[in-house]
Amino acid sequence: MIHYLQFPFTFELDDIIPEIESMSVSYWKEHYNTGNYMGEWSVIPIISLGGNNTIIAHHHTISDKPEYKPTDFLNNSPALQKLLSFFQFPIESARLMKLTAGAMIKEHTDYELSYEEGTVRLHVPIFTNDDVDFRLEGERIPMQKGECWYLNFSLKHSVVNNGDSDRIHLVIDGEVNEWVRNQFENPDIITKKIVEQKKNEYDIVTKKNMIIHLRELGNETALQMALQLEQEIMNHDITS
Repeated sequence: MIHYLQFPFTFELDDIIPEIESMSVSYWKEHYNTGNYMGEWSVIPIISLGGNNTIIAHHHTISDKPEYKPTDFLNNSPALQKLLSFFQFPIESARLMKLTAGAMIKEHTDYELSYEEGTVRLHVPIFTNDDVDFRLEGERIPMQKGECWYLNFSLKHSVVNNGDSDRIHLVIDGEVNEWVRNQFENPDIITKKIVEQKKNEYDIVTKKNMIIHLRELGNETALQMALQLEQEIMNHDITS
């Protein structure tokens, strides 16, 4: 299981920062999960379901066959458009996410947000400071301006902005495809952490439920994982 990766490329922000700074304060929408943070945590959607300017969540279900489009905020931001064009995979959500000085996001996990489950969430810090404390499974991840990170948000994570300036990240959710797999296999990756799972970490009932869910997801990575779990169950039945 991959916990995190820092990719070997960075983005110039000189043209993007003025675009964000020019956005009206009224564009920022309070994050709906109010029980999960303290202080101000707010969002501007730039790619959303149907290009809706008010949808800030990533609502992905295979049966819905959703259509993700740029919002008005992105249509008026050519530098952000150029940055997003770098990512050659189906983007299902892109948001600017702001955690103000002194605010914190409590430790939690996000459902189905890992490379292994077929969906990646990437972070590109636009504004940050050295006193932002992002933790993944208790490990501090020091993301810097212009870098690009994958983090496995199905794991426990939290953020505290101990600095005196706001933290704003571009957060991109999308489907794993060949382009994504090539990035993950790039030998020039700067930082990575891979943790091997124990062979029989899950019981049989849990594995069967996971298989059902993975097949419902329907993407190539999920189906491969389902086949692997089925093989583990068959091997267990043979040897027991």
